[in-house]
Amino acid sequence: MIGLKNSVCCWLLLGIIAPHCQAQFPNRRQNDASEEAFPIAPRPLMRLLREGEIAFKEERWSDGITALSALLSSDDNTLPADLRGQDYFIDHGIAGLLNKSVKGEAIRLLSELPAEGRRTLELQFGVTAQRELSAAIAEADFERLGSVARKYMHTEAGYDAQVLLAQYKLTSGHPLAAAGLLQNLLGYPAARQRYGAALALATARALRAAGNVDAAGTTLRLAARNFPGESLMIAGQQLPLDAATDWRSVLSRDAEKEQPIVDTSAGSAWTMSGGSPERNATSQASMPLPTERWVREIHSSLPEQQAIERQSQAETQKGRVLLPKFELRMVGDLVLTKTTDASLLAIDFDTGVIKWPLYFHNAPVQLTNLPYAEVGGNAALSDELQNRIWGSSAFGKFSCDEQRLYLVSQQSDHLLAGESVFKVEDTAQDSNFLEGASLRAQGAILWRVGGSSGVDEPQLSGAYFLGPPLPYQGDLYCVVDIRGETKLVVLDAATGRLRWKQQLVQASNAMPRLDGERSSQALSPTIADGVILCPTGVGAIVAVDLLSHGLRWGAAYATHRNNVNNAFLQRGAFGEGPEFSALERRWQEPGMIAQDGVVAISPPESDEMFCRDILTGAVRLAPQRRNSYRYIAGMRHGRLFAVGERQVVAIDLATGRPAWQRDFPKGLSLAGKGLWQSDSLLIPLSDNQLIRVSTDDGRVLESAQVAQPLGNLFAYKNQLLSVGSSSVTVYYTRDALSEEVAQRLAANANDTWALNQQSQLALVQGNLPQALRSLEASYALDPNSADTRYLLVDLLLDGLVADFPRFEELAHKY
Repeated sequence: MIGLKNSVCCWLLLGIIAPHCQAQFPNRRQNDASEEAFPIAPRPLMRLLREGEIAFKEERWSDGITALSALLSSDDNTLPADLRGQDYFIDHGIAGLLNKSVKGEAIRLLSELPAEGRRTLELQFGVTAQRELSAAIAEADFERLGSVARKYMHTEAGYDAQVLLAQYKLTSGHPLAAAGLLQNLLGYPAARQRYGAALALATARALRAAGNVDAAGTTLRLAARNFPGESLMIAGQQLPLDAATDWRSVLSRDAEKEQPIVDTSAGSAWTMSGGSPERNATSQASMPLPTERWVREIHSSLPEQQAIERQSQAETQKGRVLLPKFELRMVGDLVLTKTTDASLLAIDFDTGVIKWPLYFHNAPVQLTNLPYAEVGGNAALSDELQNRIWGSSAFGKFSCDEQRLYLVSQQSDHLLAGESVFKVEDTAQDSNFLEGASLRAQGAILWRVGGSSGVDEPQLSGAYFLGPPLPYQGDLYCVVDIRGETKLVVLDAATGRLRWKQQLVQASNAMPRLDGERSSQALSPTIADGVILCPTGVGAIVAVDLLSHGLRWGAAYATHRNNVNNAFLQRGAFGEGPEFSALERRWQEPGMIAQDGVVAISPPESDEMFCRDILTGAVRLAPQRRNSYRYIAGMRHGRLFAVGERQVVAIDLATGRPAWQRDFPKGLSLAGKGLWQSDSLLIPLSDNQLIRVSTDDGRVLESAQVAQPLGNLFAYKNQLLSVGSSSVTVYYTRDALSEEVAQRLAANANDTWALNQQSQLALVQGNLPQALRSLEASYALDPNSADTRYLLVDLLLDGLVADFPRFEELAHKY
């Protein structure tokens, strides 16, 4: 025990580191519909909480510890099975913010135990906690370490587990999550006594590594009160803890002696919306070449493609901006995409060839609302097809990791599959499936959960998955509706089995299948700073603590349906949700982007965007009207960047006022979601145009035009990908291609591929003669190359327009 304590302290010093419930409160004040969605703690939980409080007041330490520990355990038989491990808010809070929960109060009471009470706690749980901690350390099992920290939070072993978890978070590139764990420990008197001032220094260093230097300095200033008379070895000096010290400067000098934390938000694979659990990954790609490398169609037929183009043109003439909802996932050598008929294609990144498809047998829909032949092929697309392309962010989204892909499917998708597990069930319309498929086995289904039976996980019987899961450290985090209650459900990624769950809100408006607005949203959590941020689609966001699995805070906001006072009108005559139009202007997706301790939220069921503190839920930016904005691109240096149909704006988080606004070039409008880069935004526009905008001052740094219409942009292996309403397109980028061409020609001056690409780079620079010389050299080496001949003909046609007399002779020659 002493050795473990010393090792932990050494690390610190070194700085490495439900409806029936509501009836219980008949006299509570009336709130808006969103706030009413939060169920209040049931009587059994409140009874245990009160028992614990009373026992502590009467110094019956063992009784109180037993009662409160039952609230924190998921396997204690004291509670009914449906309440074990669950947390609820105690009241409806103030101004739409709820931040007082049953588990939170239990943790607080245990943290305030006096010395005699702590001795009793160690007698009851200390030995077991230490044994489990030692086993977790021996096996380097961080999941088990988390279990110790959660079940035995206020034992000495529990504190040590939290410190080790913070070390793991910090060295894994999540400094703010580490700081959150350490800040919690700083709030516990027994933890402060155990680790001393080193705990404050470790917290400050984690905050500084996260870029929050002011909070780091404040932590050390406050440490003078909590650790009077102590000193710290920092920046090569032994400094007394004095509130008057300029700790910001001291920490800056200290930072020079440490290696920087690796940024994990810019990974190579793109496996989820936003590219990372925080949904804020940066992408690196220079401007593309004009000509695409390959194109892969994702529509089901030529008539469908033509109908899509006609519909898009007709809506554009009306002044409406349609944005495609499809997204791409990239892992290894695969580009993964959904298609309009609900199939999923795995495309070879290098060649554009389909390596394998994943079909859903009953998913294609009719092309038009009327029989196609009867209207001569000129009818508008069917409502369902419009919804798949431009309306539902849920349809085109899925997630994956290095081994598997995860997607939501409907019961009707499998009607012709011929497998017994796909049999139509009486209540199938009220549920759907989440499926895990093997990437190595070319889409073979490994497990399926949901439906009215639950299939591979009976505890998920009746589950309606509201969006694709968030893969995170071997688990899948899902937002699920089960018989009117919205829950956070955490599954084992390999098997689909339930790990744990937490209730979020009571969704009383309509069943998901009848609520077109909610079922179209692709609701999926965001994880940042040790907090799971859960959208619900009913005017509420809920924050769940990643360590304790308890509720941190909940916040309500205004929605479209809040403006309808009559519940009958809110739900419709037959229990359905409000009317939903696929072509209506709304937020592109239910965005929740986390950065620097703030989450930016743009819920499609609301006409506003807003920001809240990740740890506390406090308002960081008052609600802002959506107006013509379609998505939040990201946050940086205290600013939020919102992209609209014809402009992009940077909003100062401190004042709520625009820092700058940049209109798009005249006559151009937004074509899809752009790329969030380290110092700029790459924005796709109409007429196949692309601009790069500086996030510092809004200047247009570069522009380009490409051959194919643009949609939602992605970057992978230094190339640019676009997915629109009917195709996926891949482009070489200038900087990456220039480097590769130079390397290949240095190795082999007769490399025809490199010569061909050298010609394309010359064309981008307007150097037609150089482009011609490169292609002529390539043609001389291999006159039968189809690629070379195509590029040469294309160049000669451009040359005839620019200088007919000169290029006429060359045209005859080739």
